[in-house]
Amino acid sequence: HRIAEYGIAAHWAYKEANYGNKKGQQTVKVQEDKLAWLRETLEWQQEMQDPQEFLETLKTELFEDEVYVFTPKGAIKVLPRGATPIDFAYKIHSEVGNTTTGALVNSKMVKLDYELKDGDLVEIITKKGHAPSRGWLKIVKTESAKSRIKAYFYRKEREKYISLGHEMMANECKKRSLDINEVFNDENVEKLCKSLKLENLEDIYFSVSTLKYLPSSILSRLELHQERKKQPQVLTKNNKNSNGIIIAGSNDILCSLATCCNPVYGEDIVGYITRGYGVKVHSKNCPNIDLNNERIIEASWAESMESRYNTKLKVYIEDVGDILLKIITASTKCEIIIDSINLINRNKELFYDISCKVKNVNNLYNFVDQIRAIDSVKDVERIFI
Repeated sequence: HRIAEYGIAAHWAYKEANYGNKKGQQTVKVQEDKLAWLRETLEWQQEMQDPQEFLETLKTELFEDEVYVFTPKGAIKVLPRGATPIDFAYKIHSEVGNTTTGALVNSKMVKLDYELKDGDLVEIITKKGHAPSRGWLKIVKTESAKSRIKAYFYRKEREKYISLGHEMMANECKKRSLDINEVFNDENVEKLCKSLKLENLEDIYFSVSTLKYLPSSILSRLELHQERKKQPQVLTKNNKNSNGIIIAGSNDILCSLATCCNPVYGEDIVGYITRGYGVKVHSKNCPNIDLNNERIIEASWAESMESRYNTKLKVYIEDVGDILLKIITASTKCEIIIDSINLINRNKELFYDISCKVKNVNNLYNFVDQIRAIDSVKDVERIFI
């Protein structure tokens, strides 16, 4: 009733009047509480990107049962019932919360999941450079503490993605004999930001590492083209197909790679004689062909070509975490070009669907091995359509 009639600060002042000093004096002033509450509310709003989440936070904070606890200097802090020392720390300041290592309640050391009670005197122990734990999200009661913990990890993850995006662009520039510092001069950064509707260079790197834009497409927008020397293709004398494939001992038979299995250079392959479309080349592991069919014909790879081969993977995971970042990092190390990567939750099974380009089958296997070594990755399989 008092919240509706007089506002939040008046409601607090009315309740906190009972928590005065030893002489029974009221220590809380309505105007001071209004300003403090407004400042805290504005901080929440800035840290939350979703307006709906902000409204839910506000609603939760206003109407939950409350406990009243004290700082070492005697200031009163109002928290929802069930709140912990971590909630208290974030109530003081985000940096206090982020660097919390322990807590004293009524001069006694308590665990960080201790539930605060009315009248508790709380002192937070901090350590410079200490970082919050993701496990805190399961402990804290206040939505404001949760949002600030999430904001911390978002910033940290973003820094990693920005660094990875820079590395991906540096590799692409190196392939094209370009200086990355010249590519991303002030004029080009401004041009890209305007074109992509981004704010700054960090946003560009972030968009590259999260695969919103490929490194090649960034350079294409700046009209910076790769300076390659033409390399002769070493196949056979009478090469007439561009796939580097020999069909039944001949390299002048029209053939193309099957899109159902996307054969990769170096793996065992066979040809399938179609009607009017030449020979379709399949991986021997392709589930869509019968090796005993009379239309099957011998096929083999000729000399390696400067080419990339499309392939698709499914990466089954236990939880999301930072797996995307680790997959992209692995692709950069293996010089794999990722065309798309999508997180899918189907029938309570979580997996990444990846489309990428590889140099050869050993390159593919190396990439798969690195993904399998990532924590929380359950399995990796190649997709045949």
